[in-house]
Amino acid sequence: DDDDEVLFEMATQLGDLGELVGGPDRASVLLQPLEALCNVEETVVRDAAAKSICKIIDLLPDQVAQGTAVPMVIRLANGDWFTSKVSSCALVASAYVKSNGSGKQQLLQLFCTQLAKDDTPMVRRAVAKQLGAICSVVEAQEQHAKVVPLYKEMVMNDQNETVRLLALEQSPIIAANIKDVSFVLDVVKPQFQELSWRIRNSVTKGLGELAKACGSDLSVSQLGPLLPPLL
Repeated sequence: DDDDEVLFEMATQLGDLGELVGGPDRASVLLQPLEALCNVEETVVRDAAAKSICKIIDLLPDQVAQGTAVPMVIRLANGDWFTSKVSSCALVASAYVKSNGSGKQQLLQLFCTQLAKDDTPMVRRAVAKQLGAICSVVEAQEQHAKVVPLYKEMVMNDQNETVRLLALEQSPIIAANIKDVSFVLDVVKPQFQELSWRIRNSVTKGLGELAKACGSDLSVSQLGPLLPPLL
């Protein structure tokens, strides 16, 4: 159908049918139409489809997910258009949880190397939005080896300001999930000196949640001195 409102409703409702199509073992039949909806041009349709797919993946037994959901995420990530690549970014964390060792490595490689280095800013923005979700599900070794360096790269060096903003917004979640909070502080603190008010504003809005993740001592010693200049 070419009516975006119809497609949006389909994308939304399909996610609630997982228990009604024969139970978790058969819920994967819903992935095919949802995968098609992940390729459409309208953003709200793709976002709704991605949310529904995550609901379905959560229902699937690990073995079923490994045979259906994981290959689907990989297909979307390797699609010809930015639409499928953007959609795949929102699915990696859910698929990762259900994957085995080789599947996890493949998904992480897709996310941290292929999608994160895509020439299209829209794809890199989608990666930046999911940094916190990925950091929440990967093992500690992978956090420090792949996710945290990617976070730093996107905040410090990406030429697209929106990518930097979206990556910065993930700072509290990343700080809450890694043991070395000082690394996140080292990335965040220089952003207060940025000429761009949008960057400074983004960091400021996240200070409360970042303080919770850092604890009282680091908040007083590292974050407190940053506040007076902002005021």
